[in-house]
Amino acid sequence: MEIALIITGGLVLITALALGGDYLTKVKTAKVKAGGKDYEELRKRVKALEQKSLDQDAKLERLESDLAFANKLLEDKTR
Repeated sequence: MEIALIITGGLVLITALALGGDYLTKVKTAKVKAGGKDYEELRKRVKALEQKSLDQDAKLERLESDLAFANKLLEDKTR
């Protein structure tokens, strides 16, 4: 009976080690694929586009406030 437990325990241990090694390998390869040079370049481009969008929004807000000010000046006050 003891030999059966030893054999079963060994098989469970071998299976657990194989699963752990497979998981670690897949995690490592996924990180390599996700963190490549292209990824970093795209990340920088997205940040630049976001900054450009924020700058354009700020310019638009200033134009809107300037236009509102000009409309107030041109408003007919004789009514």
